[in-house]
Amino acid sequence: MSEKHALSLLDKYGDRPWSRRFVFWSGGRDSTVVLHLALRVWKEDFKAVFIDTGITLPETLEYVKKMSELWGLDLVTLKPDVDFWEYVRIAGFPIVKSLWCRRVLKMEPVKKFFGLKENRGWKLQVLGIRKAESHMRMRSPYYQKPFVRHSILKFTYQLSPILEWSDTQVKGYMRKHGIPENPCYKIYGTTGCYFCPFVRNKKHYLTLKERHPELFRKIVDAEEDQRSKPGWAFPEYSIKTLIPQTSLR
Repeated sequence: MSEKHALSLLDKYGDRPWSRRFVFWSGGRDSTVVLHLALRVWKEDFKAVFIDTGITLPETLEYVKKMSELWGLDLVTLKPDVDFWEYVRIAGFPIVKSLWCRRVLKMEPVKKFFGLKENRGWKLQVLGIRKAESHMRMRSPYYQKPFVRHSILKFTYQLSPILEWSDTQVKGYMRKHGIPENPCYKIYGTTGCYFCPFVRNKKHYLTLKERHPELFRKIVDAEEDQRSKPGWAFPEYSIKTLIPQTSLR
């Protein structure tokens, strides 16, 4: 689908009598493109929402702050009520088959925010979701249409204007419109959390250790704490297996 089609989707579905319109922005390429598209169509008549999980890469936080100032965004930053590392002590590390982090760090803050008195009523949630990002999305009926009723959030519709876009289209759009890219792509290869059960790249953690040793140490300390407990589990790897020669202090 084209840039023109994405703009038309925002124009078509954004023109309904929504009480609130929210563009969710992670600082990654996809959501940044969608945010830029929304600014072109809706100008300032919406709120940009960023979720700071508490384990967000510091460079992403800096990028979001910089771009918010550059684009003059009415930015809302949501944070979870719990500290990730404290929750790990209780529940253990999130694993691929049990990603409690998505619920606790992201979904719960959104539910709480959407439940505020000023946000009651029908809402439009705009996301930078693309089917090409995963095989699950390619197969799931939920991701076959760009505009759907949200499966969890009440009184909420979900719009994904770049659902059918390829990675090449996203990068091409950013180049065409001169949008600065989050530096985390070149530094870490990812832009989200500095710890993630899906990130098993040795370079990612070595870079984190070099740039932010205090954050790297949080992972190591949590591993050591969990190892001392019966039934210790980690998502098929650990810092000690990825970087066995690492100095932990």
